[in-house]
Amino acid sequence: MNHEWQLVDVPKADALPALRGLRDHLKSKGWEIVSFDPSPSGDNWTLRTKREGEGRMVFDWYEDGDRFNGGAHAECAYDPSRKTGDTTLTSDMTAGIDAPALGPRAGR
Repeated sequence: MNHEWQLVDVPKADALPALRGLRDHLKSKGWEIVSFDPSPSGDNWTLRTKREGEGRMVFDWYEDGDRFNGGAHAECAYDPSRKTGDTTLTSDMTAGIDAPALGPRAGR
């Protein structure tokens, strides 16, 4: 499952403090900060996070257009008959995220 969004006209003076605050907030809530880096040119910034059992979140700010993007990526369930390692229907963003099997709950 993926959910992505974008804000435009977000100047660097607003975007970088927002990314820092988001990084600090997510870290305080148990998310691992995978990376928080500028591009080699310094024109763009990316914050990547993950948390076991929750998935990944990625936030980017692009100087070109002052665009602030965000996305949450997680597996929500899978067909238990799927073979281990079968990524036919897995996007790059959710690759490697394990999800519970889809099926009836125990006791029903």
